[in-house]
Amino acid sequence: MKIGIFADSYGVPGVRRPELNNGLSWIKLINYIADVTNYSVAGSSLYFSYQNFLEHHSKYDRNIVLGSFNA
Repeated sequence: MKIGIFADSYGVPGVRRPELNNGLSWIKLINYIADVTNYSVAGSSLYFSYQNFLEHHSKYDRNIVLGSFNA
């Protein structure tokens, strides 16, 4: 199975909580059962992630899209 991940820093291993980074992340864990391509970029916007999604989503069996915002 091929999975595409489209996100901001929530999709980049070790960025949100670097003090907890032990080398494992949820992305690396699912990579054991699937072929994962990560398009996540720390500091990017939901618009940026959505544009990447529109361009690349058809290459994958499943897509994971994460977004965050400041209220």
